[in-house]
Amino acid sequence: MGAGESAAIQVNFNRPSSCFCVGEQVLGTVCFTNVRDNMKVDEMFIELIGELGYTTQETRSTTDSNGNSSSESYTAYHHIPFSTLRMPLTQSKDGTYNNMAIGRGTYTWPFEFHLPQDLPPSSSPNSIAYPHIKYYVRMVVDRPWYKPNMWKTCPLTIFPQSTISQQINELQQPLFFGEQNRKQLRLEGYLYTSSIVPGQSLSFQFTLYNPERTTIKKIKASFVQCRQANHDSRQDVIIFTDLPGLNEFNDTNLQRNFEIPVSSDYLTPTHTFTTLYQNYSYSFALRYELKLEVRPHGAFTKFEIKLPVIVRTRPMDIDPISMTNNSPPSYKEAMNN
Repeated sequence: MGAGESAAIQVNFNRPSSCFCVGEQVLGTVCFTNVRDNMKVDEMFIELIGELGYTTQETRSTTDSNGNSSSESYTAYHHIPFSTLRMPLTQSKDGTYNNMAIGRGTYTWPFEFHLPQDLPPSSSPNSIAYPHIKYYVRMVVDRPWYKPNMWKTCPLTIFPQSTISQQINELQQPLFFGEQNRKQLRLEGYLYTSSIVPGQSLSFQFTLYNPERTTIKKIKASFVQCRQANHDSRQDVIIFTDLPGLNEFNDTNLQRNFEIPVSSDYLTPTHTFTTLYQNYSYSFALRYELKLEVRPHGAFTKFEIKLPVIVRTRPMDIDPISMTNNSPPSYKEAMNN
């Protein structure tokens, strides 16, 4: 429960936003207002918690008043703490944390946490959806067992400093693709670079071979964030668009360049994370993909291509869009090589 009528808790950071980078100091103050005389307290502390959240589908059995049993499925929510930094706020005169009495008044304490460099980034843009990585600061008033505790929780967002360990040259190489359906309708081409930062564009070229002149309703392009934690997974569409000029296309071939701008708003970078909790290993992975979906008329003719895209937090020295002036070899040439 939060603070009740007898007390109020406020947590304030020393900056307008609650966004921090790994390696930084999280500074702020916590304010506790008590309107009771001599409130009994075992301990008061503030903590910064990193949590991996995921869900599982479970089954439980119930029995009604007539003795009839039935089972039902439900979603169980799991929260695995992988990082806990705690700072005590109060201490009794004898150096213990038991049997303290807090009088009426307002109490203020500064707090400070140092963020380790190896913390995984907060999940965004959908920070509350499962699975996720999230962080929060929580001030706790731990009271005797016969009294309910009080607390106040404030979320914060943690960014990485750098995220990609692969060689830059490898990330700048074009990514080739090719796929066809049973009517010999073939789409092949390349993504100019498999790595971007928010604010850049997903730039690609493809050639469409259509020897039977199948009519294509449209080609859809979507940029998708994929999360995976244990057996829980989720996909969020960041960008969704119909590629222009391809509605009801039925010519024998087409070659074209496309650019899909990505917003400069923060996106959690591509990463993986593993933690150990109570002798069990838990893993979390966040990745992105560009999906091209070809939708011709006719049954069982649709097909799609999924291309992995790495999202970084820092721009590379070479702008991948400028690489379009020197086009890579064709798909066939690349496959022959």
